[in-house]
Amino acid sequence: MRPITAVTIAMILLSSTSTARAQEHCRGTEANDMLKECLYRHYLATDRHVADAYKAALVRVETSGQSKAVIRDWTRVLQDTHGRWLAFRDADCNRPIRFEMMQQPELIGIMHLRCRIALTDARLNALKTRYPKSAE
Repeated sequence: MRPITAVTIAMILLSSTSTARAQEHCRGTEANDMLKECLYRHYLATDRHVADAYKAALVRVETSGQSKAVIRDWTRVLQDTHGRWLAFRDADCNRPIRFEMMQQPELIGIMHLRCRIALTDARLNALKTRYPKSAE
């Protein structure tokens, strides 16, 4: 197995703007296992933020002033689309990366986490944009 260089790590972290916070948070982490642990912690935090934003979106729907039937249908649609998004994120970040990183299998775990961070961060931004905390 080839050693991971600081340049490789920098390229991995810099290749996506949505991982900018992970780059800052994991700065100075050069060992593969340490970098994976750092990215994993960052992913968990981002995932918690998405869960909170999703719950807030459900509250916004519930308090939208629409009829009970519309709220019920809107809630079901939001639950369905969020579940589909979770399935997409998991599938997109699992299977393709194994093939994309065949030349550098030691980076699969890092790339898997980067993918999850990027997609989860995008979902967080989408939920916050579509369901802001207060009407603006």
